[in-house]
Amino acid sequence: MRCELAPNSYRAGTKVAEADFDALNISRHELNGKWNYAIAPRTNP
Repeated sequence: MRCELAPNSYRAGTKVAEADFDALNISRHELNGKWNYAIAPRTNP
């Protein structure tokens, strides 16, 4: 796994479309799942 800092600036308040959000492969953690989660690659693009 690899991560990288994106030094770009982003406008506050940008909204993500519900369909795009639903397409994420999110696994919520048992403890405080609202704030603690993992995002994995999609198995079907």
